[in-house]
Amino acid sequence: MKIGVVSDIHGNIEALKAVFEVFESEKCDRVISLGDVVNIGPYSKECLEFLKSKKNVICLQGNHEEYCLKITTLPLWISTGEKKHSEWSSKEIGGELLEWISQWKCEYTMILGKTKLYFCHYAFEKDERKIIEGKKFKPFIRENFESELDKYFQEIDTDIIFYGHEHQGGEICSKKRYVNVGSSGCTESDVTHGTIISLVEDGIEITKVEKIYNRSKIISAFEKKDVPEKEFILKVFYKS
Repeated sequence: MKIGVVSDIHGNIEALKAVFEVFESEKCDRVISLGDVVNIGPYSKECLEFLKSKKNVICLQGNHEEYCLKITTLPLWISTGEKKHSEWSSKEIGGELLEWISQWKCEYTMILGKTKLYFCHYAFEKDERKIIEGKKFKPFIRENFESELDKYFQEIDTDIIFYGHEHQGGEICSKKRYVNVGSSGCTESDVTHGTIISLVEDGIEITKVEKIYNRSKIISAFEKKDVPEKEFILKVFYKS
C-alpha cells in the first residue's frame, strides 16, 4: 500500500497537478492533504476543484482554510494585507467550495502494517485564551526542536507524525518520528515535491519525490489576476 502526502499547496495549481502525476504514476492508494490548499497563490479555487474531483483524497484544514471560512471574524492580529488577500481568495472560492472546506477534519489517524500514523497541519493550541484570540495552531518552533515537538504532540498516541505549516520541511526523531513534509506550492525553483509512505516488508518507507512544474505560469498569474499583496508574496514565498 502507498499513501501520498502533500501540504501547503497555497493556490499553486501547477505544482498540485505535478505532484499528483507522481502519486498516480507510483500508484498511490490514497492521498492526504495536510491543509493550506488555499491563499498566497493565485489559484485557490482551481486547487480545490482539482482535489474535489479526485477519488481517495483526504483533505485536512490548515490555518488558511480557517481564514477563508471566518473571513468576517478574522482575529485582530492578522495584518491588513493578509486580511485583504484572504477576502479576495474567499470570494474567488465561492460558497459551494467553502461549504466543502468546512466539512474537512483537522486530523487523521491510520495504521499501516503495524505502524500508527498521525496527520495534521500542525500542533493544536490548548490555551483557551489563545484559541479565543484566533490562534488555533501553536507557534512555530524556533529552537530545541526535539523537546518542543515532544511537548507539542505528547498527547498523541502514534509512532509517526506527519505535518506541514513550516514550509521548509524536514525530519526529526525523538520520542516519536516527526516528518514535516514542507510546502509543495511555495517554491523558490521550478521543482515541487510530495511525500510517499509505502508499506514494505520490514515496516514503513518514507520517500520524498520531486517533479518539475510550470512555475513561470504561476508567477505571471499574480499580475494577470491582480492578486492582493502580490509583490510581498512573490518576494517572501517565491523569492521572485
